[in-house]
Amino acid sequence: MGSEELFQVGGEATAKKFAFEQIDAHERCKHELLQTKLIRQPVILNAVQIIAVAAAKEQYFATNHIQAWAVAILPCHVHVVFARCGRKSESIVDELKQCTNQQMMVERMQPAGCTLERSIWADGRWIVYLDKEQAIESAIAYAMNNPKESGRPSQNWPFVVPFPGIESNIVSYRD
Repeated sequence: MGSEELFQVGGEATAKKFAFEQIDAHERCKHELLQTKLIRQPVILNAVQIIAVAAAKEQYFATNHIQAWAVAILPCHVHVVFARCGRKSESIVDELKQCTNQQMMVERMQPAGCTLERSIWADGRWIVYLDKEQAIESAIAYAMNNPKESGRPSQNWPFVVPFPGIESNIVSYRD
């Protein structure tokens, strides 16, 4: 079932965050119905796989000379806030996903059912373009707090650098 079909069944995604036990019976039923419509089971990364994903992202950012300002890697999703670098954000996200998937295969760290052809990542991407310092700082705070809000320990990846502000960054924030 594709994302359009999931949208038809489940409706628009919301920013509400509740433990599964806290949602009402109607939402729980909808969630369970959506789970049956998935093409494959969701990928859930374990602690060792999360570290492998971080290592692959570190290598990608270093090789491509891109500043990562925030990275949160959770079992079911990833948040990344990175600096503009003169390339399309869509390309960077696609390359990050491809690089990470390839590295996971090389290290034999891929979750069950994942291959080079069947990536650990979902199709598509959700990119938010930020052009104001306050918006960037909010996105960084959101990403960095996400593990804690999900009941997991904070993450401090060595390749994540402080946001220097827009004025001190050489790259233009407007296309």
